[in-house]
Amino acid sequence: RETDKSIYPHTSPDSPFFSFLTTRYAHTKRYVTESAREAGYDLISYREMTPRWEGAEPVPGHLFVFSRDA
Repeated sequence: RETDKSIYPHTSPDSPFFSFLTTRYAHTKRYVTESAREAGYDLISYREMTPRWEGAEPVPGHLFVFSRDA
């Protein structure tokens, strides 16, 4: 997650997502997995990763793999 100073002040710590000053959003792991489960998907794999860089700084993120029976 980006540093707390980059989060908009209106973003609550209990929110399912964070709104950053860079105009990007980050969803919590809990929100993603619960939403997927409610839609009928099972979590197959999860790992923390660096999906992108902001300038010279790595931005931490998540990689999810879900499956759903047909």
